[in-house]
Amino acid sequence: MTMENSEKVLEIIAEQAGVHFNEIDPQTSLQGDVLDFDELDINELAMTIEAEFGIVIADEDFEDWRTVQHIINYVEIYE
Repeated sequence: MTMENSEKVLEIIAEQAGVHFNEIDPQTSLQGDVLDFDELDINELAMTIEAEFGIVIADEDFEDWRTVQHIINYVEIYE
């Protein structure tokens, strides 16, 4: 994945969570102190990632996302 795409994933996540881009990194947990995403938030995030990168994400795939890096890796594989 290009650095640009990786940064775009971070920007999307930060925007959805309402946090500053610099507050998260690839190891940040989606359900930790900084992001605190629930199931609905992760579903909405998956839809945004689909639209941004032109990919289709199966429900069972995004249910396994635990960290920002999981999403970066997914986009890298399927983009």
